[in-house]
Amino acid sequence: MFKSSSHEPSVFIAHQLCPPHLRQLVEDTVKSFDDKWLLPPVEGELFDSGKACLACLQGFALSQGFAVVTTASKAKRFRFAYIYYGGKTKNWRKLEQHMEKDLESGEIVSKRQRDSTSKQARDCPWEIYWSLRSVGKRGSGEVTGQLGISKATHNHILSPNPFIYKVYQKATYQYQDAVKLALGHRLAYQPYSAMRRVLDTSGLSIDRNTYYNLVHSKPLGQSNDSFEGLVFTLEEGGFRFNYLIANELAEDDSCKKRILE
Repeated sequence: MFKSSSHEPSVFIAHQLCPPHLRQLVEDTVKSFDDKWLLPPVEGELFDSGKACLACLQGFALSQGFAVVTTASKAKRFRFAYIYYGGKTKNWRKLEQHMEKDLESGEIVSKRQRDSTSKQARDCPWEIYWSLRSVGKRGSGEVTGQLGISKATHNHILSPNPFIYKVYQKATYQYQDAVKLALGHRLAYQPYSAMRRVLDTSGLSIDRNTYYNLVHSKPLGQSNDSFEGLVFTLEEGGFRFNYLIANELAEDDSCKKRILE
């Protein structure tokens, strides 16, 4: 939201429902943008490239409480939409439609572990495009990149906290510092609970899924490290555990091997 007087330029103020600990970050991020980025898209607005158009749209979207993605791109045309533009949720893990239980034991036998799943706004009609258009006399070959509006309205409430969208989180130096600090712990197979205590002392944070996705495990059948396979299996199963690994040093003080104690 913006506040202004007749003598001063517009000043961005975070939404009153934005979490207090994020208000300053939201305001500082918006202040770092070109003032023109905070204005609503205008039909015929000029941009040198589709990427330049996207950057401007993303700045406007952050200030309003939504996020933009590129849905199609060609040399002469880009299409942009609200990040959850599709009508259906992607089922990348091929889960069943509903959770299934054994009738006798009551144990869950399906890949889907629960029926209650969160769902963002879907099928939003907001859509903008950028394209190269001919200008000047016919046959002159002179072209310019212009913004076009297919639909500039939403079918959902915009978020008071734009940092619910990962694209904005990843752009902050706080997130980048947290990832750098967490990566070393992830490579050492440290559980999320241990790493989170370290981040808390540094005033940083990342969520559990982001931490475990920093290193993608190989299928157990393709891994030569049985301990690595055990750790990943326990983590993915939601178990909480601790372990101690010591380095066995060679004569030149380099690490010869690691020993589980």
